[in-house]
Amino acid sequence: MGKAVSEDFRLPLIIAFLGIAGMFFAGHQTGRIYPAVLFIFFGTVVLLLGIALFGGSLFGTVSGAILVAIGYRLSILHVPATTIGEATTRNAVWMEDVVSEGTTAVIPSPFYREAPLHILHSSASAMILDIHSQQTFYIYAILLAIALPLVAIILARSIGVTQRRALAAAALLAIATTEGIRRSYWVIPQAHAAVWYWLILLFLMKMVTKPDKRFYEIILVLTVAIAFTHKLPLLLIALIFVALLGLYFTDRLIWKDIAGLTPTQQVLSLGALIGSVTLAQWLYIGGHINHVVARVLRLFRTDGPVGSSGFEPTAATEARTGILANFYEYPTWMILYVERLHIFWILLIGGITWLCLLVYTSDDRHRPEIYVLLAGAAASVVLIPISVATVDALNPTRLLMLGEPILIVLAVGMVAKAVEIAPDNVPWVKLFFVFILATQVFAASAAPDYENTPRYYLDSTEAHSKTMLCEYSEGPVYTDQNYHRVEGIDRENCGIFDRYSREPTDALYNANVTPSEHPTIAYRHDLDLYQGYNSRWHLTWNPEREFSANYSSIYSNEDVTVFHNTRQ
Repeated sequence: MGKAVSEDFRLPLIIAFLGIAGMFFAGHQTGRIYPAVLFIFFGTVVLLLGIALFGGSLFGTVSGAILVAIGYRLSILHVPATTIGEATTRNAVWMEDVVSEGTTAVIPSPFYREAPLHILHSSASAMILDIHSQQTFYIYAILLAIALPLVAIILARSIGVTQRRALAAAALLAIATTEGIRRSYWVIPQAHAAVWYWLILLFLMKMVTKPDKRFYEIILVLTVAIAFTHKLPLLLIALIFVALLGLYFTDRLIWKDIAGLTPTQQVLSLGALIGSVTLAQWLYIGGHINHVVARVLRLFRTDGPVGSSGFEPTAATEARTGILANFYEYPTWMILYVERLHIFWILLIGGITWLCLLVYTSDDRHRPEIYVLLAGAAASVVLIPISVATVDALNPTRLLMLGEPILIVLAVGMVAKAVEIAPDNVPWVKLFFVFILATQVFAASAAPDYENTPRYYLDSTEAHSKTMLCEYSEGPVYTDQNYHRVEGIDRENCGIFDRYSREPTDALYNANVTPSEHPTIAYRHDLDLYQGYNSRWHLTWNPEREFSANYSSIYSNEDVTVFHNTRQ
C-alpha cells in the first residue's frame, strides 16, 4: 500500500502545491523571505527528495520539483516592492530607456550597448506583454526554474544514469543550487547566457555520440548569441575545448569521425572557432579587452585577506554574515569565506566525483559524454581559486552558476554508479543528498534578506516614501547605500538621492552626518545591518537620536523618517 502511494504521481504534486501555498502565505504575512519562506522551500524539497528515493513517480517528482522551483523564485520576487540589488535596478532602467527611445544607443555601458541581447529581450517582452521592464524578471525566474532540472536530467541520462531515483534526485538538487536561485531573482545578463551555455554543452555531448554537421552549426549559432549577451560563458566554452585536449593527453578521444575529421581535429577546429569568436568579442565589443587587462592587473595588485574591506571606521564594526555568526564570533577576515561556504562544499563534492569518474569509467560505453561533462566541470571550476583569492578580479559566484548543474550531475552520476556496485549504501545516499541540499539552500545568497546580511530590497512603505520625496523634494536627499540605489516600478529614478558619503570617509560609519553637509536625510528605522563597499556594518552609534536632536522631522511612516535642517 505504501509503495503504491509513493508511486502515485499525484502525491509529489500535492506536496508541491501545499509548499507553494505555504511559501506565498508566509511571504505575505511576514513581508520577508528569510526565514519562513526559505525553510518551507527546504522542507518541501526534502519531502520530494524522500518520495523520489523511496521510488516515487519520476514524472510526478520532476513536475513537483519544477513547480516548487518556480513557486520559490516567484515568492522571492513577490515579497519586495522594488527590484532586488543594484544591478537589477540598473538593468531595469536601461530596459525602460530602450523601450522609450527605441534604440540601444541609450544604454550607458559600452559593452552592453554593442552586446544588447539580454536588454533587448526584456525590452521586447515588456512591450509585447505591456508591462514594466522590471516585471520581465519573472520570466527569468520561470526560465531558470525549468531549465536547471531539465538540463540536469538530460546530462545525467547522457552519462548513463537511468535509475529514476537518481534522475529525480538530480532534478531536485539542481533547483536548489545557491547561484541558480540567486540569479533567478538578482537577474543579470549572464543568467540569460547561461541557458545557451548549457544548451551548447548538451549539443556537444550529442555531437560526440551521433556526429552531425548540424550540431556543429547549432553550437556556432549559440556561441554567437552568447557573444552578444555576456562575456564569461564564451570564455568557459573555449576552456572546455582546452580541457578536452587535456583529457586527450591523459587518455584518448574515442568518438567518431565527422566528414573525415578525427576527434582531435574536431576539438581543435571547434576550439579555434570559438576562441576566435571570444577574441573578437574582447577586441570589438565595447572595448572589453581593456576590462580583461584591468582585471588581470587587479589580481596581482590585490592586498589584504579576502573578507577584509581595508576600511576602519570609528563608529561601526564589520558584520559577520550568516547563521554561524549567531553562535561563533569568527575572525572578520573569514567573512567572505563563510558567506560563500556553499562554493567550498559543492567544489569538494564535485572534485571528488570528478576524479572518481575520470579514473573508474575508462571502460564505460558513455565515456565520450563523460569526457564532455568532465571538461565542462573543469572549465567552470579552474578559475574559481583565482576569483576566491581576489573578488575584484573575478567573482567566483559568476563561475559557479555556470557549473552548478554539471557538478550536481557529477555527484549524482558517481553515487548512482556506486549504488549499482553496493546497494546496501542507499541509506547513506539519502543523507548525502540532504547534506548537499542543506549546504546550498542555507547559503547567504539563497535569500535576499538572509540572517546577518543586508536586505537588498525595499518594503512598500520605504518605496512609497521615495516616490513622495521625488514628487515634493528638490534634493539632494542623503541616505544609506541600498535605499539610494534600489528602485520600485511606481516611479522613475529622479536623481535626488545620494549616499551620505563614500568610503574611506563615510559619514554614516564615522558618526559624522552633519546638518551643514547633509541638509536632508531619509533614515530607515531598525536596520541592523548596512551595506558598504565590499562589506557590511553594524553601527555603534544611534543615528535616529542624533538626527532628532539636530534636525526637524518633516515626514515619517513606519519604516522611514525624513529629517531636514530647518536652521539654514
